[in-house]
Amino acid sequence: MKSWDVDAIICALGTTKAKAGSQEAFRYVDYTLPLVFAKAAHGAGVETFALVSAIGAATNSMSFYARTKGEVERDIQQIGFRSLTICRPSIIAGKRSETRIAEGTVLAISRALAPILPKKFHVNPAPVIAASLLDSVLTARPGCRW
Repeated sequence: MKSWDVDAIICALGTTKAKAGSQEAFRYVDYTLPLVFAKAAHGAGVETFALVSAIGAATNSMSFYARTKGEVERDIQQIGFRSLTICRPSIIAGKRSETRIAEGTVLAISRALAPILPKKFHVNPAPVIAASLLDSVLTARPGCRW
């Protein structure tokens, strides 16, 4: 494949099961597309990749969502990027074009409980996640970072 004039890629593809309409459609967006994109990038010479995943991602999870996220993490790790960052935010706060009532409720509860929740469960503002991912691909330390 022809080399891309790209040093690093940040992949933040994702949807919700409700918006996707089915588990198959959700898996296509959250597993297939990021994996195909990562393989194409690596094949074109890209050495640095960052992926937005989710807290609780695990290949053995009972949750379809968390299991899908865990599987895409596992399979992207096997591609062989020189530098790979996997970001596992909990709840992402940011502007959205659609209203998500359940998510808004969870955001409000999480913010109220922040003083007693472990830090990994705190609300993550989208700009903070973006800055962290940008820093990770600019520094491009070898290996896989979480």
